[in-house]
Amino acid sequence: MLGTRKRWGAVVAAGGITLGAVIGSAGIAGATASVTTQRLAGPDRYGTAAAVASNEFPNGATISIIASGVNYPDALAAAYLSGRLHGPVLLTDPNNLTSTTLNELKTMGSTGVDIVGGPSAVSDSVAGQLKNAGYQVNRIFGSDRYGTAQAIATLFDKSFVANLGTGGPTAILATGLNFADALAAGPLSYGQSLPILLTDPNSLPSSTQQALQSLGIKQVVLMGGTAAVSDAVVTQLQSMGITVMRVAGSDRTQTAAALADNVEYGILNWPQTEANLARGDFYADALACGPLGGTLRTPVVLTLDPNNLGSSTGAFLTEHNGTINAIDVCGGPSAVSDGTVAAAQAAATSH
Repeated sequence: MLGTRKRWGAVVAAGGITLGAVIGSAGIAGATASVTTQRLAGPDRYGTAAAVASNEFPNGATISIIASGVNYPDALAAAYLSGRLHGPVLLTDPNNLTSTTLNELKTMGSTGVDIVGGPSAVSDSVAGQLKNAGYQVNRIFGSDRYGTAQAIATLFDKSFVANLGTGGPTAILATGLNFADALAAGPLSYGQSLPILLTDPNSLPSSTQQALQSLGIKQVVLMGGTAAVSDAVVTQLQSMGITVMRVAGSDRTQTAAALADNVEYGILNWPQTEANLARGDFYADALACGPLGGTLRTPVVLTLDPNNLGSSTGAFLTEHNGTINAIDVCGGPSAVSDGTVAAAQAAATSH
C-alpha cells in the first residue's frame, strides 16, 4: 500500500467484530488529479427521488416502489426490495399521491407499484389514486415498522439472501428509532442482496427475531454504536447463533465512512472510483440514493449538515484520493450546498 494511508480499524468486541474509525490524514501516491461531480436533484425530496430514479434506471422499470416521504423506516427497508425487483424507490406524501412521483412512474413505464408500509404510512387514498391511474398495486407491510421490515425481508425465499465474506447468510440491522446510522446501508442492501431489519435499541422485537430465523441468518452487520443498538441486542443475536459485525463511528458520518472502507471497499472490493454524497442530518435524499449506490457499487457518505462536509467524510475522501474520480451528489443546494460539494471535490482531489 502506497503512501501513509491508514485504514478504518477493526477490533474484536462483545464476541463480534466492531468496525470503527481510524482516520488517516495523508493521500496515496499517484492520486487523482481531478474529480468530477454530478448533482441529482429536484425541487424537493420527491423530485430528488425521481431524479435519482431516472439516472439509475434510464431504460425504465417494470415495478416501482413507493414509500412515505415524511418518515424513514419503510423506505430504509425497501432498499432490499428495490434490489430484488430492480426498481426505484420513490417517495410520496402519505395522504395524496405526489404529482412528481406519478410523473416519474410514467417516465419509468412501470405497470406495477409496490407500496411499502401500512395505511398509516401511505394511505389507502394514495393506493386508490395509483389504481385509478392504471397501476397494479401491491402493499407490503406489517403491524409496525419492525413488522414491515420483516415483511419485506421475507417476501423472497431465504436462498436470495447473500453471504458477506465468510460469515454466511447476512442481514443488516439498525435501530428503528432513528435514521442516522442506517442511512449509509442502502447500497450494501441493494447491491449485495442483504435485507435490512430494524430493532428496538434495547431488545430484538419478535418480528425481527422471526425474520432472522426464517431467513437462516448467520451474520448481522449492526449499524451504529451502543447508543444506537445496545450490547444487550448483541447478546440476543449471539444466543441465536448469529455473529455480529458492528459498524460504528463517533457519529453517523464516521459510521458511513467505516462501512464504505471496511465492508464495501474492503470485504466486497467494490471499485474505489466513485462515491455518492448525501445530507446526513436528514433522511430523504440519502434513502433515495441507496439503490443508486447499489446499482453502481458505490458507497454513500454523509455530510454533517447542508453547509458542512464534516471532518470524517473529508478524511475519507482524502484517504481515497488516489482512486475516486467522481462524486454523485443526491439533493439540491439546500440539502448539500455548492460549498459543501466543492469541499468534497477538493478533499478527493490531489494537490
